[in-house]
Amino acid sequence: MGKLNKKFATHFKEQILKRYKRIPSAGFLANEFNLRAHQCETVSREAVRKWLNGMAMPKRDKLMVMSRWLDVKVDLFHQD
Repeated sequence: MGKLNKKFATHFKEQILKRYKRIPSAGFLANEFNLRAHQCETVSREAVRKWLNGMAMPKRDKLMVMSRWLDVKVDLFHQD
């Protein structure tokens, strides 16, 4: 799972840079995510920090929110 986490972190950061032209704080990103999280639970800044550092992977419902928000490619990270 470590390689997939790192791959996700790289893609996540690339998509954030496209949208915001910099990497904002984990708190800012958590707030932005939570504004869009109508079909799943909200996230903490600690969760976002783990995603950015490749220490964790979001579940599919959260990936779907990221797909709409940042154009994250969900199919690259599908886990069963």
